[in-house]
Amino acid sequence: MRQSRGAMWLQFLINIGVITANIKLFQETIIYYTGITIDSMIYVYILAVVLYFMASFSIGYIDERYGIWQQENEYCTFTITPQMQDMHNKVTAIGKKVDRLIEVMEKK
Repeated sequence: MRQSRGAMWLQFLINIGVITANIKLFQETIIYYTGITIDSMIYVYILAVVLYFMASFSIGYIDERYGIWQQENEYCTFTITPQMQDMHNKVTAIGKKVDRLIEVMEKK
């Protein structure tokens, strides 16, 4: 878990580097279409990083609010063990017996 959390934060920092590299890569295009001068490109960097923080925080909030990560984690960690299979078979057998009893009761 500790490694996973560390990797998450490291990916967060790497993404900021990717944003910065993409802005530098498309700097001439951004300047051409927006009319921003080279001197004010620092504001584009700051805006992009702030938007990235806001978007990632919003997605995290939605994920936490609706429990999406928790549901995914529950689906991924469920495995069928012999004990679980035995319990499933017993519950299924009980369900079939209950269904037969209901049929008998309805006929009377």
